[in-house]
Amino acid sequence: MFSNAILPKQSFIHQAAHAKLENIFFVRGQDITGNDVWFYLLVDSGKTRAFKTAKNAQLMKLLDFGKVLYSGFGDQPSDLIKWQMEKKYGFKE
Repeated sequence: MFSNAILPKQSFIHQAAHAKLENIFFVRGQDITGNDVWFYLLVDSGKTRAFKTAKNAQLMKLLDFGKVLYSGFGDQPSDLIKWQMEKKYGFKE
């Protein structure tokens, strides 16, 4: 029935984002001055296990594990940032 169906190709970004989804983490904490901060972190695939082990540490350097995609002050990102994360990377909390 669907053997002749033509399906649109996924964009490279969408394909890459889907592959990276398991390496994207939403991280909350406090900066060194005590302000609440949040981050969307794309963890390098070879560092995922180390990140998961270290994420409960008192102090951690996120850039040691990967790339910060978005960050900000407060408890939560804006709805716009959440929307961008979902559209660009397929990440939804």
